[in-house]
Amino acid sequence: MDNFTNSSGSVEIFNPIFCNFIDMPESRRDCSTKEPGKCIYCPIIGLYLTGESINDFGAAGHSMCQVMLALIIAICLFGVFSNIIIISIFNRRKTQKAFNFLMVMLAVFNLFCCITTIVTSTADNAYFARSGSTFSTMLITIERYLIIAYPVKSANLFTSRRAKILSCFIPILAAVLTFPRFTMYVDTNDLTDIPSISKLTHIIRATELNKFFYVTLNTIHSKIDFWLPLPVLLFFNILSFRHVRRIAKKRNEMQLSRNQKKDIRAVKMFLPVVIVLFLCNVEFVITYIIILQYKIVYRELFTLLLLFVAINSSANLPIYYFREAQFKAETRVLLNSWFPFLKLKGNDENIGTNTSNAFTMDLPESREDCSTEVPGKCIKCPILGSYFTGESIDDFGSPGHVICFTLWALTTILGTFGLFNNTLIISIFRKRNGERAFNFLLIMLAGFDFCCCALSIIASTACLAYFENWTGRGQSSMYWYYISCFMLMFFRSGSTFMTVLITIERYLVIAFPMKSTTLFTSRKTKVMALFVPILAMILSIPRFSSMYVDQNDIADIPSTRELTHIIRSTKLDKFWYVTLLAVHDQIDYWLPLPILLLFNILSFRHVQRISNKRKEMNMSKRQKKDIRAVKMFLPVVIVLFLCNIEVVINYVVVLFLNIVSRELYMGLLFSVAVNSSANLPIYYFREGRFKTETRAVLSSWFPFLKWGESMERNQTSTAVGSSNNEDF
Repeated sequence: MDNFTNSSGSVEIFNPIFCNFIDMPESRRDCSTKEPGKCIYCPIIGLYLTGESINDFGAAGHSMCQVMLALIIAICLFGVFSNIIIISIFNRRKTQKAFNFLMVMLAVFNLFCCITTIVTSTADNAYFARSGSTFSTMLITIERYLIIAYPVKSANLFTSRRAKILSCFIPILAAVLTFPRFTMYVDTNDLTDIPSISKLTHIIRATELNKFFYVTLNTIHSKIDFWLPLPVLLFFNILSFRHVRRIAKKRNEMQLSRNQKKDIRAVKMFLPVVIVLFLCNVEFVITYIIILQYKIVYRELFTLLLLFVAINSSANLPIYYFREAQFKAETRVLLNSWFPFLKLKGNDENIGTNTSNAFTMDLPESREDCSTEVPGKCIKCPILGSYFTGESIDDFGSPGHVICFTLWALTTILGTFGLFNNTLIISIFRKRNGERAFNFLLIMLAGFDFCCCALSIIASTACLAYFENWTGRGQSSMYWYYISCFMLMFFRSGSTFMTVLITIERYLVIAFPMKSTTLFTSRKTKVMALFVPILAMILSIPRFSSMYVDQNDIADIPSTRELTHIIRSTKLDKFWYVTLLAVHDQIDYWLPLPILLLFNILSFRHVQRISNKRKEMNMSKRQKKDIRAVKMFLPVVIVLFLCNIEVVINYVVVLFLNIVSRELYMGLLFSVAVNSSANLPIYYFREGRFKTETRAVLSSWFPFLKWGESMERNQTSTAVGSSNNEDF
């Protein structure tokens, strides 16, 4: 990351870039074995999350970094190719010359960013290109807003010549912001008697300018680089969105010119670029907070930072391709000229917005099906529903149907197991008197998981019944399918955000034990927990309000001939999924993950710090309980992350292939059942007290189990003893 100071007396202070590549003691100081007063100091130390040394090759942290580096190289290679295509296409366009020039400049910065990331794999060399890319995005956003808000004035302001003059300031600004990071140099190692760097032939030292930039100016270049663009982008995108919406409402009264329509389309096309930039900056924020709070650079997070730089620099081609028909056609023509064997169609089709029926019927690969009686009467689906193995929805017994049947059977078994599990969890935690806030949150989580298990069985049965035509494909089957699936998504959102709330509560309890006792009282906890179903309901409104079941009045079209009813989109469908870019799905699927990652890392670090100082600290019985609770709950978060892998795969397939795979959707329902059923085994094997209470409850429910009182006492004493030993 950035450098701090140079040297002071007999203690030489190294910059964090170099500190990230050596193993320093936790005191951040390492002294010579020959001269006691000769020491080095690292203000920020580099660590692996798993705790191994930088020389423990093959360990978990090393393997994780190697996997991410392989992904970085693959994504950057794609980024190099995609940015060359973008430059070629926008260079050929003759209209909107100022906008096209800015888009070319953005692609050049992204191209340079991909190349430097591959060649060096260090953030400092990629910072110049990253800064240029970020501020180019900001300039384009401002230009797009002014063009649609003040079309007459901006036409004179943003001429091709003036756009080039304005764009010259971007690389100058990027160079100014990057210069402080290069205030260091490689030097011969004259400190070989210090253990941490004894095996190094060269070290990195800071220049005299380093102290000026990082101490006197308080790293103002980093603040401008990381923080300034985000509020500016947010502000101008909100203004652009409001202006486009105002124009959409008055489109019947206003007569828009051809250029104005192009400008509005360009704003809509560019908005996802800004969203990707924001999402990729989440990891920067997490890394910055950890460095600020704990003075630690985790090597896995540092490598992940490079991965997000690569993603941000490589994502524009897919965005332009799927958001603008003209760009899609031009890309196909260009690829045909470069690779004639591809034989891609140069012209594109006009795509509708109704995606609801894609899952329930078989359309041709063209995604269009026309009437056999009325010429010109057609239906179009932008997203195609299909089996991976290619068969029809009516090919019963084929591999795709068998896979779906297997997933349904597994979901039903796991869901039934989860119903019993969560009933048991609720019963046990309701009987506990201590830690009422934490117990109440776990009961709420078990309640959401109970509903998820029940609805995963109902929804998977509804899907399979429709696929296999068990109950016919009429009105009742349609309602059963889409209501059960959307209700499942509501309770899944509740379960996810309840896990987030519990994770935050556990961190605050162990990090600030005195303050948290007044913050997380029983009453306040119930009020906080109330916001979780409210948030889940808000995120579910777009799903319920965007479609309805209607009688089939297009039975003359082959794909819908056998259906008595179809699912149609409401007028709100376009607003939720096109205008707002399905922001509810982004919040539901993506937002919880970085929050969970951040607070679990903070909790892990805090527990580790307490573990190192256990002899000096006299902890109360309650503090020990809180630490055990953190350790018990951590696998719940890990299971949630693993189960979200299927959600991400499903999302990527829909986004890039425009296909809803029926097998993947059934897999999504299965992953929900797994996540909702896993908590009882986790609590049972992670907490001795819960294990004893589980046996006691099961003995009262099923007397034939014969877990006697003496055995329970033995289990309790053993569990308490082992828990106390395993705390640290």
